Amino acid sequence: MYIPPLNAVTDEAIIHDFIRNYDFATVITADAEGIPFASHIPLTLEVKPDSGQCLLHGHLARANPHWKLLESGRSTLVIFHGPHSYVSPRWYNHENVPTWNYQVVHAYCTPRIYTELPALEQNVSHLTARYEHETGYSVEGLSQKLLSKELRGIVGIALQVERFEAKFKLSQNRDADSFTNVINHLQTSGTENGLAIAEAMKTHTPHQTSL
Repeated sequence: MYIPPLNAVTDEAIIHDFIRNYDFATVITADAEGIPFASHIPLTLEVKPDSGQCLLHGHLARANPHWKLLESGRSTLVIFHGPHSYVSPRWYNHENVPTWNYQVVHAYCTPRIYTELPALEQNVSHLTARYEHETGYSVEGLSQKLLSKELRGIVGIALQVERFEAKFKLSQNRDADSFTNVINHLQTSGTENGLAIAEAMKTHTPHQTSL
């Protein structure tokens, strides 16, 4: 994607945290004719401690033809969308035009699929534990009959990340006064996205502010 230098994020720790916080992804693979096919699924990030290699784990419904494209090993783009918000030119101290602030990470991956039941159970167990860790619910508590039936209805996917691209467009090109004004207006917007972008701007500010 197009990333002006001011908006580029290369710190892998920041990228990894972003993926863990915004893990519902868009997975895109082109077919033999170059026509893209997209699926929208949650993914978990694994970082190999010895090599730093990143893997994204998830699964697709067996009825979803996307897995057959992944089975062929076709290069796959995964997009993790973060918060985003409209920015009004009225918030600057000079004449300008509207824009949009947002955070996004792209992962360029080599895929593989698997259908072995033990591996699928581990896949689903890890994903469920991420969201049910405070509830006591677990895949292990399901009857073997139901679990086997459900596992046969999915295909596991492992996406080896070849490279990341991360873009945090957060008004870094604005002067300090306009930058602060944008944060203040977003904080009073009352929207979840607006508040999240305001916080991201304060975290990744290029200016010294008292916010």
